[in-house]
Amino acid sequence: DRGALFLIENNYKPDLAVGDFDSISPADLLKVRSGSKQLIDCDPIDKDLTDTELALDLAIKEQPDIILLMGVTGSRLDHTLANIQMMNRVL
Repeated sequence: DRGALFLIENNYKPDLAVGDFDSISPADLLKVRSGSKQLIDCDPIDKDLTDTELALDLAIKEQPDIILLMGVTGSRLDHTLANIQMMNRVL
């Protein structure tokens, strides 16, 4: 969710914004909703996957030649390790 906001604030229009959007304000969510071609949101409590996992699973279903993950190693070690581990899904 913050990644989509970052892109929009830097003049990029995401094809798809995915997440629970629990780390941005309601005003920022409006920016993401209007600045993205498509938005898929999910319940922040009733989910088993991280936002990045949800996005990766959607990307895999599209069967692209390349999947590029950017900014997935941040300040939370648990998310960083999960993001590195989930690379196995695309093998």
